Amino acid sequence: MKERTAAQKWLSAAVILLAIASASCGEAAREDPTGPASDSAAEPVSDTAPETDGDSSGTQAGRIPEPDIPAMEFGGDSYRILGYDTCIFTEGLNGEVINDAVFNRNLQTESRFNLKIEMVMPSDSIDRELSKLVMGGETTIDLAYGTATNLGDVLTYGYARDLKELPYMDFTKLYWYPLAVEGLSCYNRLFMTPSDITVDAMELTYVVYFNKRILGEYDMEDPYRLVDENRWTLSQFLSMIRQVSKDLNGDGVMDKSDLYGIGTFEGRRVGNFMNLLIGTGQFITTQGPDGERVISLDGTRVQSLIDTVGAVLKDGSVALDNMHYLASEGWSNQESSPFFAEGHELFRQAAIQDMQTILREMQDDFGVLPNPKLDEEQESYYHRAHPFTGMFVVPSTIPDPERAGAVFTYMTWLSNRMVLPAFYDVTIKQKRTRDPDAERMLDLVRDTVYYDFSDVYDTHIPDYVWNAYAAGSYSRVFESSLKKMNKTLSRIMDKLKDLES
Repeated sequence: MKERTAAQKWLSAAVILLAIASASCGEAAREDPTGPASDSAAEPVSDTAPETDGDSSGTQAGRIPEPDIPAMEFGGDSYRILGYDTCIFTEGLNGEVINDAVFNRNLQTESRFNLKIEMVMPSDSIDRELSKLVMGGETTIDLAYGTATNLGDVLTYGYARDLKELPYMDFTKLYWYPLAVEGLSCYNRLFMTPSDITVDAMELTYVVYFNKRILGEYDMEDPYRLVDENRWTLSQFLSMIRQVSKDLNGDGVMDKSDLYGIGTFEGRRVGNFMNLLIGTGQFITTQGPDGERVISLDGTRVQSLIDTVGAVLKDGSVALDNMHYLASEGWSNQESSPFFAEGHELFRQAAIQDMQTILREMQDDFGVLPNPKLDEEQESYYHRAHPFTGMFVVPSTIPDPERAGAVFTYMTWLSNRMVLPAFYDVTIKQKRTRDPDAERMLDLVRDTVYYDFSDVYDTHIPDYVWNAYAAGSYSRVFESSLKKMNKTLSRIMDKLKDLES
């Protein structure tokens, strides 16, 4: 019998781990804690639920004041959410941390407004289901949850309310995602948003993982200290990558069996360059003077990044091309790459959800870092969420805007207080060794998650950005196509602008 390849072995392990990971939300299931955020909440609280009240948590989650919503009561009516995610609804307490936090959050929301939360399973994709419901005049769906890119394909037809017009929805509050609101708004209107009702926004945000054993063997400075001292910059990151290269098996050839500074990935969705671009504050689009979206990349700076980053990440002596080796063994899913977990890479840029799946059984201890800043003058860190992240929309057919805004806002705040700390707890506990710095890193990341309009709506602009990096030329690939991209962007903006309020 033939021995299985490394990729085949990894795929088998990944299947098992994905089953284990059903203790998390998303298109699977999760675990989670916490009792009610106030004494007035109804009963059940899991015995295993960790406390998240006040300063007992090291995170910001749990310390944001309750939104100012007056007493409301809806006579036991249903509050119906279209879309599947086990962070939306669970049948009862089962001792799993996230599950119990979700149950208690829903219980407290129901008590606060005298209503009953229901999850409505879609019979089709969410975008098509939402389209059919709105066109059919359906008024019983209060909230819908689906993949951002799919929703972006249909929101130009008027199927969702402008969230900024709904009562009580103050997007300056930190239980929302302020950078997402900026990145997704057009003409000061917002039709979809992430929310901690599910943890999708966090799970599909890309961070930097580092191998602590390799870091120690090369006697490098503690990256957590670099973050704390505002010295975690792109030049520092690339310099550390450059220091790690070793032919482990002594065969004179650098391949997947050897040691590298980083494992690289390609593409506009998961590519290293795309994450570093956003991390250094280069947003693909921003709002113009009239609220329109404009392509805002600085060509000189982007070309500098292409040159600087490419010189390291395209260097096969220090950067392991994960997708090349996976494809050569018949498995091209970059999320299943085993090389970091097997100790062949100092750094890996990947989604937070990897901690609960392919890194769960990693033998070496690892740490979690934000994207590096461009330089020490950059005021904030920034993190790019995967375009396939889940988003919430309020259907345009809802009959009571006040109820819609109040319940969605309260549930989001309560989720930030209860579900998000539970997610931190579960995610960090997947690690083999305790890392007291990991939680505050996740807190930093959560507050700096960015979504770009061009990534979510069907503009194809990020494809040109990635192609420019791959080709090594901003002007030849991106700048030369500006007219075409602006035409596409304008067409989408015009549709959103003309929608009725």
